[in-house]
Amino acid sequence: MSVTVRSTSPARASSTNRSESTGGSYAAGTPRAGWDHATGWMRRILADVWQLDLVVVESEFTLVGVNPALDQFKELAGGLRQQAEQDAREHGRALAGRLLSARAA
Repeated sequence: MSVTVRSTSPARASSTNRSESTGGSYAAGTPRAGWDHATGWMRRILADVWQLDLVVVESEFTLVGVNPALDQFKELAGGLRQQAEQDAREHGRALAGRLLSARAA
């Protein structure tokens, strides 16, 4: 998962990038559904408490091909990875554009 933070508050004008991945999946319907305690907590602090503009890009099943128990999810993992990479590229371009615009101003 990649977390990029952009503040709309003048007091917090810098951007922050945080990256994280999950080896399996915590999605609804999976055996570990609801076990991801970190993402919700980070969202509460970063978005609700610090009032930052938060974008989350998730990448699941990163241990497929490493952990034999997850090999059955190879096809699903490939699609999720491609989507996460596309989301990260789009968000990276948007962040770079905002930084360049702020620098030019």
